[in-house]
Amino acid sequence: MKLKVFFNGIRNSVRKFRCFYWAKRYGLKNIGINVLLSSNVDIDKNTILRDYVFIGPGCIIGAGVEIDKYTMLGPGVKIIGNDHVYNNCSLPIIFSGRPAQKNTYIGRDVWIGANSVVMRGISIGDGAIIGAGSVVTKHVESYSISCGVPAKHIKNRFNFENKNTQFKIISQSNNISGNYCE
Repeated sequence: MKLKVFFNGIRNSVRKFRCFYWAKRYGLKNIGINVLLSSNVDIDKNTILRDYVFIGPGCIIGAGVEIDKYTMLGPGVKIIGNDHVYNNCSLPIIFSGRPAQKNTYIGRDVWIGANSVVMRGISIGDGAIIGAGSVVTKHVESYSISCGVPAKHIKNRFNFENKNTQFKIISQSNNISGNYCE
């Protein structure tokens, strides 16, 4: 038992060091505890990462993004775009400027599958799942499963009773413990 406590202490120290390292390496100003960033991630320094967020390898996260607790982004997920003026017929798109930038919010306990694209300004509700390779162009309801190009609602993740139970769990102010991405 003492050995298990010892190794848990080492594991927690390593996790704290990794969060500190990533915050310094990427210049992140808002990073929670036990955040895991994989290799080859391109992330804006003003991105808000809450506790227990996992960012897979090769992800690109543009400006104005907040990712809430317990959320996982698979490899190659991109949160970008939707930021060019394209309807000015007197100028090429490259010279037409950019509209006011919208913020993107990804809720608690969201799973975004590999190589998905989330357009800037979208909100993804708590507990939602986005299928791999999807392009999210509209807001996604909480506890829904969406996929496709463009992403469409496929089904609900939980029935009403289970949704309420899960919402209570992820809404706790204290963090949940378990086998985190191991």
